[in-house]
Amino acid sequence: MLELKPLSPEEAPEASQAQLRAVVGRLGFVPVQQGLMAHAPAALNGYATLSALLAKSSLTRVERDVVFITASRSNRCKYCVSAHSAGGGLSGEILAATRAGRTIDGEPRLDALRVFVEQVVEQRGFLEPGQLEDFLAAGFEQPQVLEVVTAIAMKTLSNYTNHMMHTPLDDAFQPHAWPGPDESEEAGSE
Repeated sequence: MLELKPLSPEEAPEASQAQLRAVVGRLGFVPVQQGLMAHAPAALNGYATLSALLAKSSLTRVERDVVFITASRSNRCKYCVSAHSAGGGLSGEILAATRAGRTIDGEPRLDALRVFVEQVVEQRGFLEPGQLEDFLAAGFEQPQVLEVVTAIAMKTLSNYTNHMMHTPLDDAFQPHAWPGPDESEEAGSE
C-alpha cells in the first residue's frame, strides 16, 4: 500500500493547487481521492481533464454515471461506486440496478450501456462477436464507443489509485457506501 496523506490545496504541489481549489469550489471540500492524486499532478489533472471532456461528450449525465458506476463495480472499487452514487446523476431503480450489476428494467438503452461497459472492462476491450453490434443496436453511435472507452479510462485511473491507496470513504459519501460486489445490498439503502 502506498502511504501518502491527502493534500489540501495549500499543501499540494503547485501544479495541483488550481485543480484542488476548483474541486473545493464545486463540492465544498477536497474528496480524499483527489487529495491523494494531488501528489502526482499528472494524475490529478489527467483525471480532471478527462472528466471535463466527458461532460462535453454526447453521453448524457445519466449515461456517464452508468458508465462510471459500472466500470467501478467491475473493477471492485468501493470508493468510486459510493462517490458516484452520491453524485445525484442516478436515482431509484436505475441506481440500484447499476450498483448491483443487474438489468435496468424499463431502460433498454441504459441496460445495453451497462452490459457493454461490463464486457469492455472484464474482457479488456477484446469483445466477442455481436457484443459491439448489440451496443450499437441499442441506439448508440460508433463515436460513442470511444467516449465509453474514455470514461472507462478515467475510472481505471481512479479505481486503481483507490485500490493501491486504500482510499477511505469521505463522510459526504457514507450514506451511499457500497458494500462491494460479493456482499448483499438492500435496494432501499440507496
